[in-house]
Amino acid sequence: MNPPADFSPQEFSLNRPARGASSPGLQSFGRFEFKYIVPDVTARALEEELQEFMEIDPFCRDRPSRSYLVRSLYFDDPGFRCYHEKIDGLLHREKFRLRAYDDPGSSPRFLELKGRHHHFSFKHRTVLDDRLCGLIEARRWSALALAASSPVIEQFAAAACRRQLAPQVLVTYSRRPYVSRRDFRFRVTLDRRIQGQATTALDHPSGRAAWVEPGRTVIEIKFEQAVPAWFQRLVAAYELRRMSISKYCRAAEALTLVQNLE
Repeated sequence: MNPPADFSPQEFSLNRPARGASSPGLQSFGRFEFKYIVPDVTARALEEELQEFMEIDPFCRDRPSRSYLVRSLYFDDPGFRCYHEKIDGLLHREKFRLRAYDDPGSSPRFLELKGRHHHFSFKHRTVLDDRLCGLIEARRWSALALAASSPVIEQFAAAACRRQLAPQVLVTYSRRPYVSRRDFRFRVTLDRRIQGQATTALDHPSGRAAWVEPGRTVIEIKFEQAVPAWFQRLVAAYELRRMSISKYCRAAEALTLVQNLE
C-alpha cells in the first residue's frame, strides 16, 4: 500500500517538520492507521504473540504498567460536523484537539490538527504554553490568532471563529505501545479503559462520564508502507476485522451528545 498520489513526503512524513514550518515546536506525522476492536481476553492473548516480534516502546519500558494515559479534548461545532463527517465516511476530513499525557502538569500540552486523506492519516501538532492554553480555554480566538506561534494555531483560531468550535468531549484511555524489532516504523498500540467525559477542560475536567467499549480493547497498527506478513498471519489467526472507529465519535454517542441513526 502506498500513500495517495498527491501525498507530499516533505509535508507529512514522520518526525519531519511540515513544509514552511518555522516553529521548532511544530511536528508533523503521516502514516496509515488500521484499527481493530477485540475482547480484552483476546487482546491479552494477541499481546503475548506480539512480543515475539515487537518490544515495548522504550518510553514505557521502565514503567510498572508499561503504559501511559492519553487525554484528548475534542473540538466540534454546534452541529457536530466532525462527528457526522466521520460517520458519513468522508474521504477528506480533519478535526482539532488538545492532547496531553499522564496526569495534569506531567507532560506538555499540544494542539493537534488530525486529518485523513483516503486511508492515509496525518497529524500536525504544536506545543502550547500556559498563555496560549488560557486563550483557548477563554475562547479568545482573535487574541489567539495574534499570538499564534505556528500554522496549526493560526488554522485553529480561524476555524474556531468561523465554525464556532467549542470543546465537546474529553477522551481518556490507557495506551500500551509496541515497536517492531525488525520492521521499519511499524507500531502497535493497545488502548484500554476508554472513557468519555462531557467537559470543556483538559486538565481538570468536570461533567458526565461514560465508558466507551467496556470490556474491549482497541488495537491500532501504524505503518508507512505495508503490514508485515507476520502480523497478517495474526489477523487471520485471530479473525481480526478492521473497523473504522473513532474514539471521539464513540464517546459522543456514549454520552448521548449525538445519536447514531445507522
